[in-house]
Amino acid sequence: MGLCSVDGVGEEGIVLIAPIEDGEEGCVITVTLEVGEVDEIENELKRNWGIA
Repeated sequence: MGLCSVDGVGEEGIVLIAPIEDGEEGCVITVTLEVGEVDEIENELKRNWGIA
């Protein structure tokens, strides 16, 4: 995956999903969130999947 930049991210953030290079299965997920949403996401990850 090459380098890239994203301009104009809205107030609610952005999610980028890209395939892994070299034919491997899976993907890379990059998330940009508002400041207040990080705690909410961490709580959801802990509550539903036991991770964060």
